[in-house]
Formats: sequence, C-alpha cells, structure tokens
Amino acid sequence: MTFDNTGTTIYGTNDGGVYKTINGAQTWTDVSSGLNVTEYYRFGNAPNSKTELLAGSQDNGVHRYRGGTWFGIFSGDESDALIDPLDSNIVYWSQGPVLLKSLTAGPNYTLVLQDTGDFLCPYIMHPTNNQTIFFGGNHVKKTTNGGATWTTISPIFGPYWITSMAVAKSNPNYIYVASYNGVNLTTNGGATWSSVTNNLPTFFGGFAYISSIAISATNPNHVWVSIPGWFANDKVYESINAGGSWSNVSAGIPNITAHSIVYNNNSLNDEIYLGTDIGVFYKDNSLPSWLPYNTNLPAVKVNELEVHYLTGNLRACTYGRGIWESPLITALPTNVNGNIFSESQIIIYPNPANNFVKIVVDNKNENITGVNIFNLMGQKIIQNDFAGFNLKETELRTENLSKGIYFVEVTTNKSVYSEKIIIAEK
Repeated sequence: MTFDNTGTTIYGTNDGGVYKTINGAQTWTDVSSGLNVTEYYRFGNAPNSKTELLAGSQDNGVHRYRGGTWFGIFSGDESDALIDPLDSNIVYWSQGPVLLKSLTAGPNYTLVLQDTGDFLCPYIMHPTNNQTIFFGGNHVKKTTNGGATWTTISPIFGPYWITSMAVAKSNPNYIYVASYNGVNLTTNGGATWSSVTNNLPTFFGGFAYISSIAISATNPNHVWVSIPGWFANDKVYESINAGGSWSNVSAGIPNITAHSIVYNNNSLNDEIYLGTDIGVFYKDNSLPSWLPYNTNLPAVKVNELEVHYLTGNLRACTYGRGIWESPLITALPTNVNGNIFSESQIIIYPNPANNFVKIVVDNKNENITGVNIFNLMGQKIIQNDFAGFNLKETELRTENLSKGIYFVEVTTNKSVYSEKIIIAEK
C-alpha cells in the first residue's frame, strides 16, 4: 500500500489487482482495468469450441472464457478445471480435493467428490469416454457416470498426495500416477500397480517429485516427466519402456522449475512442450536439445500447458499474466502461404542451422523468385526478392537470428513452399 503525494489517496495492491480509496478506507475503487495479471493455477479447454475455456485462479475464483468474454462463475481460491468434450455446458472445477460440477457452465453446481489430497489435485478425463474421470487425491478414484459414484482403484503410493496423472490415449488401461515417492503405473486399468521410478533423481530423503507427465499418442510405453527446480540439470526425463528405465533429456533447459509437459497428439516426430518459470520450451525427436518457444510471451511462470486441437494452438496458463496461446510448431503462421512439404522440389539445409541456410530448387522448370523467413507469430523478419535472376540456389544469412524455430517461405515461378527450420546455438 502507498499514499499518493497529496496524502489523501491510498493505493492498495493484492492478488485481485489495484484499488484506491479517497475516504480513509471507507470505500475502495477497483482501478485494475486493462491489467493482465491474473494468477491462474490450472485450466481446461473446451475441445468442441474454439472460444471457450475454464480456469482456476488464486483467490479470484473460477473464470469462464466464452465467445470473447471473461466472466466469473465461482469465488475463492480455485485450482483446476475441466470441460466436457461433448457438451461445453458441463464443467468441473476443484477447490483443493473438492470437485464441483455444473450442467449450465456455472454458477449452479453440485458437489461430486470431497476427498483428501493436495491443493492442486490432478483429475483427468478418459480419452474416449466423457463419463469416466480419474481423480488423484491420496488414492486414484474413478467414476464412470460423470461423478455420481466413485471407486478407489489404487493404493496410497506414499506419505504424501498425488501430484500428477496421465492416461494413455492409445491404451487407456495405461495410467501413470506421480506422487512424492515417484511414478507408479497400471497397465490394466487399476487392477494392479507397480513403481516405475527406477533411476529418476530423488531429493530430500529419497523422494522423487514429479510435476507433470506426458504420454505418446501412439505408444503407451513412451512417456516423459517434468521435474521441479531442485536439480541443476534434471528437468525432463524420458522412458521408452514404460518407466523401466529413464533418460535425462534436459539439454537446453536452464536451471529453472519445470511445471507442465504436454505432447501434441497430431505430431509425427514426438512434439513436446514444457512450461517453466520463465516461459515455454519445445523439443521433438529431431532436436538434440530444447529450444525457447516464447515469441511475445512474457517471462512468466507457466503452470499448465494444453493443446487445443480444434484451433491448432498451444495454450499456456500463467501465474501472474493470464492465459496465452500460440500456434503449434506443426501449424504454419497465418501469414505464410503454401504447404509444409516432405517430398519437395525444394531443399533447405543445414537444418538445424547456425549462421546460414542454403535453398536449392531441384526442378529444371522452377526458379527461385523470393525467400522470406517468418517467426512463430507469422511476422516476416527476413525478405529477399530474386525475381528475374533465374536462381536454382541461394544462401540466406541467419547469424542475426536468435536461437529458436522459424519458417522459411520459398517462392518460385511455379509455386510457394514453406518449411520449418531450427536456429541452434551459435
């Protein structure tokens, strides 16, 4: 709090914004309009709508985004949220280990579960059955009727609560559950469980804390986990044998806390994104290390990432700067014409690149007439016009580009081509 220079107006700041009083705190006026500073814990997309989501915030309730407008549907300190994929009026949100459900997109609701667990209790919906939900308190609980009744399907995994869960899209009998004692797995829908922590790093008396889990869309044995910031070089681990062994794949990530990891189910090269204390990082199986994925995103704590497949966007729930979205790496910026090509008459190399890229047209009937480079937001940052030169190849200098992901647009006298390139460490 502070007085202005007249000594008659008091300004007060809190996790709801900025307020002022001119009458000795008898009444206050909200002066927060335009500030994008909401502290969101978790959120849920509406898979069947481009313009809807639901998010839980610190001390500011549950917020609904619908048709371009934000409005509150519940007050208090809320955590996670979930929207039914078939009917976006059916929503769930949590206040710690308490799960509420609305059939009218809020604010009318019913209590469907009161459990014991962490404030950020994870809960996830079955990938093909909207009536089946898994809730992680001190056990894993399962409902098959939208929360009307629940069954416990796991033991207590340790002295503390469940921190994250993931269900395999390709085989929903595979459920990975993380608690403070590491990672546990069932391959038969919860009938039996086994620890798959193995060589994951531990801290504070042997606990292996996992903040998030991501599973390949095609292989339930291929899994990644993110780890908070207690280890300088241990942020993401990968397993290709259902946790039988783990490999450290943290190269390129600074010594910061990793909060959320998500897999793009539509990718062909294991496209994954990581939310951290300073933004988002990206990796796929063609890259030796992670790259920043932060164009126009503030350097802010990203609590959760979700892929919204209907729009082709990655959405980021941040703790202090609201909710953001960006095109997925597999989606071209809207300013780039043409198609990503695999069997093309254009060759771009080296990729990843450092100081230059070469562009070659491998067709006697085509000549290069222009080459442009766009960033991930579709902004043109390099432009070259070669019309009339009858070029079959050219070289583009890239030494002034920051490390990251870009798109090269190549125009010929016949067509327009676009391809992703990586600018690696100089």
